[in-house]
Amino acid sequence: TRTGRSVSLWTPGGGTLHVEWRDDDHVVLTGAAEWEFSGNFDPSIGTWARDTESAA
Repeated sequence: TRTGRSVSLWTPGGGTLHVEWRDDDHVVLTGAAEWEFSGNFDPSIGTWARDTESAA
């Protein structure tokens, strides 16, 4: 199944994710969000670590 440049998806948690594929080829996602964790990522070597005390 194909869609146009925008679509609404219903997620397993019951929320809706709106996806828009703009004419400049940027993709915009909008919808509900929840805090999962905080941490640090080092893109030069690809490592990441969760903070020991998260604000969540």
